Amino acid sequence: MGTSFSTIAAEHRNAQFLIIESNTILQEITPECVIYIPADNKKPSAEVAIKKADIIRGEPISASKISSLSERMGCDETIMRKIIEISGALME
Repeated sequence: MGTSFSTIAAEHRNAQFLIIESNTILQEITPECVIYIPADNKKPSAEVAIKKADIIRGEPISASKISSLSERMGCDETIMRKIIEISGALME
């Protein structure tokens, strides 16, 4: 296992946002937003990530979900839409 979230949080305590690439960390924390990027060789930890994912590459996301994520993340919907676009999800 890699670095624990408590260590990451302590090292970045002043950060407004953290982007962490890990499925396993979802066993330790419930983040404001989970983005799942499918891979050809799915890891065992992927099932947890898929279940918790707010955004999944290649899958549609509704306008109401975008609005909800914007509120949860404390950002403008324009920024949330850009995050969704970059992640490769599809906007309805």
